Amino acid sequence: MAFSWGRRFSTLSVVSAPSRLRILTLLFVVTIVSTIARVYLAHRYYGFQTGDDLEIAEAAFQRAVGLVHSAWDVRSLLVPDLFVAPLVYLSHEVGIRDPMTLAAIARCPFIILSGVNILLVFVLGMRWYGETAAVVASSLYAFHWIPLVYGSSLYPRTIAVTCILAAAILLSGNEGWKRAFTAGLLAALAVTTRYSEAIFFLSLLLLFRRLALVLGFLTGLFAFVGLYDRVTWGRWFGSLIEFAELTFVRRDASSAVVAQPPWWYLSNLAHWLPLALLPLVIVAARSSERRRAVALVVIPVLTLSFIFHKELRYLQVVVPFTLLMAAHGFVIWWRRPHRRRVAAVLLLAAFPLGLGRLGTASKRSTNAVDAAVWIAARQPSTVGLSQAWAYGGRLFLGNEAVITDVGIPPDLQLIRKVAPALSVLAVYSGHADEALSVACAKAGLSERAAFGGRGGRGVTLFYRPPH
Repeated sequence: MAFSWGRRFSTLSVVSAPSRLRILTLLFVVTIVSTIARVYLAHRYYGFQTGDDLEIAEAAFQRAVGLVHSAWDVRSLLVPDLFVAPLVYLSHEVGIRDPMTLAAIARCPFIILSGVNILLVFVLGMRWYGETAAVVASSLYAFHWIPLVYGSSLYPRTIAVTCILAAAILLSGNEGWKRAFTAGLLAALAVTTRYSEAIFFLSLLLLFRRLALVLGFLTGLFAFVGLYDRVTWGRWFGSLIEFAELTFVRRDASSAVVAQPPWWYLSNLAHWLPLALLPLVIVAARSSERRRAVALVVIPVLTLSFIFHKELRYLQVVVPFTLLMAAHGFVIWWRRPHRRRVAAVLLLAAFPLGLGRLGTASKRSTNAVDAAVWIAARQPSTVGLSQAWAYGGRLFLGNEAVITDVGIPPDLQLIRKVAPALSVLAVYSGHADEALSVACAKAGLSERAAFGGRGGRGVTLFYRPPH
């Protein structure tokens, strides 16, 4: 999958070498600044957001260092096994034992690939629209909250973005069947991040209609999903079958709010597309980009809208294509003197709007992780936790501790029953009321510690006084 810079700039024969150097310098600076921002977010807010991110870490740690973990059977294990576990294993083998450090290392592939995605947006923009649109689109993407937040965590769709953008670049090049076949393999690899990403294979097929693309996708699906499930789950396409049953038969999801209305993505448009860019997207679609807009934005959003459970992070692959079209619309208006000022204002407004939900990272369970590290240092035998995923499961507490989930809000009757056997009980501070304190004190958990101010909900611990 090698691309020469000469080919990327083949449409710019009139552009001088100094101008190309400025473009590449700007791209480099944008990518580095964005990467530094993601590193900061990963370092500052090192908790977990929903538990889906923890799943990747736990599966990788199970493979790399023998963490006790029962993976959810609706998940393909290829991403944690291929992208995360080798790095954790190598780090562990060279002597790194601290779970917090290993957890930080586990995020590195996603931080790096998010930077790669900025470059891929630029390359695809060059192929489709030219250097100005490419620079604008890659800059908008670099400073959009979705790739910044999810690219600084363990959410796997970052890899899907890499795969689908690379596939689009391959298909936008020459007509060689090898490129189309490789694009199909990449689209199949994207499916292993989450099965809903199969939508984007259909998007690519609608645009490019290549038999080799279909053959590559089917080959990848057989190898990456079918065969890998056979190796890891003992059943051909096992996780895919379980996912289909969960989603389309049981209509369930691992979330507090299971279902949202069909118009949810549209009503939350301002949260995934800076509204200042909407006129520019419309301009691009009306000019020459209707097919791409329909294939890469409209169809995926409509398809995801008919799935009962919705999250903004499900749109991670949609975002770069939408920004590419907005950048194309900007160039169209910029070339019209009477529209230039409006185009500039809309573009400038898009950057702060695109960063609008960056604070989502601060909602990660960083306080709970701090509490888990504190608990682990005391090597407790039995621990009670509200929402064990927020504390990192066994990532920090290790394989030996017996973990009891006491519910959220904590089940007071259950706590009265299990508290005499607990070394530590951890709950969210908002649930640490007088009744809970009395129940814990009666069971000998008379000491308290609180963790707050780092990110996510505050945590209060009840524990036995040291002897």
